[in-house]
Amino acid sequence: MYIFQKKLPQDYCLKHEHKRIEFIHYQKDEQIIHYYCIACIEENSQLFNLVQPIYKVADEIEANLMIRNRSILDQLYKQHEQIMKQQKRIQGIFQKWSKFIQELHDVCLIYKFEDEVKIQFNDLYDQYNQELFQRKFLEKIQAEKQSYIEKIQQELEQIKISLIKFKQQSIIQRSLNQNNEKQLYILKGEQEEHKYSCGIEIFQNTIIASSEQEVKVWQILKSDIDNTIKLQYKETLKNHVGRILCSVHSKKIDWFATTGCDGKIFISKLIDNKWVSKKSNKYHHKSIYTMILNNKEDQLFSGGFEGTVAIWNINLEENTIVFSYELIESQYSIFSLCINPSDTSLILSNINQTLVLWTKNSQTKKYEISDRYSLSNIAYRSCFIKEDQFVIQHSQKDVTRVFNINNNKIIERKDLELKFYDTQLDGDYLFPTIYNQKKQILIQKYGKYVYVIKQLPNEKLQIIQTIDCQDSFNYGNVSDDGNILIIWDYNTKKLKIYSFEIQIYNSLFNETEYLSFQTSQSQSQQQSQLQEILI
Repeated sequence: MYIFQKKLPQDYCLKHEHKRIEFIHYQKDEQIIHYYCIACIEENSQLFNLVQPIYKVADEIEANLMIRNRSILDQLYKQHEQIMKQQKRIQGIFQKWSKFIQELHDVCLIYKFEDEVKIQFNDLYDQYNQELFQRKFLEKIQAEKQSYIEKIQQELEQIKISLIKFKQQSIIQRSLNQNNEKQLYILKGEQEEHKYSCGIEIFQNTIIASSEQEVKVWQILKSDIDNTIKLQYKETLKNHVGRILCSVHSKKIDWFATTGCDGKIFISKLIDNKWVSKKSNKYHHKSIYTMILNNKEDQLFSGGFEGTVAIWNINLEENTIVFSYELIESQYSIFSLCINPSDTSLILSNINQTLVLWTKNSQTKKYEISDRYSLSNIAYRSCFIKEDQFVIQHSQKDVTRVFNINNNKIIERKDLELKFYDTQLDGDYLFPTIYNQKKQILIQKYGKYVYVIKQLPNEKLQIIQTIDCQDSFNYGNVSDDGNILIIWDYNTKKLKIYSFEIQIYNSLFNETEYLSFQTSQSQSQQQSQLQEILI
C-alpha cells in the first residue's frame, strides 16, 4: 500500500483567520490558484459552482502520480522485499558464526581432569605439540571465519547488484516517461516491414531499406494536415543472393551501395527516374559486415569476416566501382570502420578486441598502420565526431568510450566516457554509430535502446533522449540534415519514422543537466555512499 505525503497549501484562510481552507478555484487564463474556507463560500454563493474540495483534488493528483510512477514504485517494493530477504540470510550467517564461536569457546574451557593431572605432574607437557595444536586450532578458526566472510560478501554483492540494476532501470524509465514536448525525435509514422532491415539509408525524399536479400525503395510523404509521415513504396531491387547487412549513400547525388552475406557490393544510381545497378568485381569471398564511403566520396572501404579491408575507387557520375588495394592487418573479422572528416585517419575494430589506426601517407596516398590499441571487449561500432576524436561502443559493455588521435597514436579519454546503466548485451552490431554534423548530435545504439547524445562545450557526452525499441535487434539511420530518424526493430517489425523538432532542440541544449546519464558529482557522491554502506 503506497501512502503519499500530502503537500497541501496553507492551513488557515487569510480572510477568516480561524477557518481552515477547504476549497480552491483555479483560473486557467491567469494560472492562479485561489483558496477559500467555508465562510468564504457562505459569503459569496457564486463561488459554490467554481470551487473544488482540496482533498478531492489532492486525491486526483495522487491517483495520477500513482499511474505515472507505478512501475518505479512496484520496482521499489520488489527491491525492498529482496533486501529484507538478503538481510535475513545475512543474519542467519551471523547466527551460525556466533554459534560456531561459542562452540569453540566451550571446547577451550572443557577438559578431562585425569589427563591434565598426568600432564601437569608427569612432565608430559610438550611445548612443541601444544603450539602445533594451538596453531591448527587457530587455522581452523580462520578457515571458518573466511568461509563466513565470503558468504557475507556474496550476499552483500547480490544486494549491490540488485540496487545498481534498479538504479539502471529507474534512470532509463525516468527518461522514457518524459513528456514528448521534451523529446528531440517524435514518432510521426510507421511502415510494416516483416523482414530484417539491416541496411537503411535516407537521402533527398527517398529511403532505401534492405528486406533480407532485397532492397526496397520508398518515397517520404509528409502530411501538411496532421504532421504525420508516410512511406510510399516505389520499387524493389533484387541484386543480392544473401542477406544485406549494410549500406552507404552519397550526399551529393541519388546513389547508394549495398553489401552483405554474399560478399558482393552493388552500387545503384538513379538515371532517368530508374535505379541502375552495377556489381563490383569479386574480392570478398565471405560476409561483409561494415562498409563506409569517404568524405570525398571517391573511395569506398569494406571489411568483414575475412579480416581484410578492401579499398575501392568510386566514380559517382559514371556509377563505377573498381578495386584499388587492400589493407591486411590480421585475419580477425572486422566489425566496424570509420574515417575522419579529412579522410586521413581510418579506424577499424575487430573480433580480436583491437582498434587499429591507419594513417594516409601524404606521398603515396595509401593508408599505413600507425597504432594498435587493445580493448577488454569487442567494439561493435565506431564513429568520428571530430577530426581527431572518435567514439566506440562495445558489444557487452554499456559504456561509450572516447579516444583522441595525437601524433598518429590512439589516446583514450577516460574522463569523457559515457555510461548507459544498461546491463544487457548489445544484441547486434549492424546499427552504425552516426554523428550528424548538421545537428551536432550522436546517435548511439546499445541493447534495445537508441540514444540521442550531445557533446557539451567541455567535450563530455550527454544523453538528451532515449528511444526504447523493445528488442535488442534494431537497425536504423539518420538523414543528412538530421531531420528524419528511421528505426526498424524485430519486436514490432516496422520501420518507425521519427521527425526532429527544431524549436525544442534549441531550448533543450540550454538545459545542460537534462536527462544526464553521465556520472555527475551528485551521482558520484551517491555511489560513494552506497559503497560505504555495502563495505
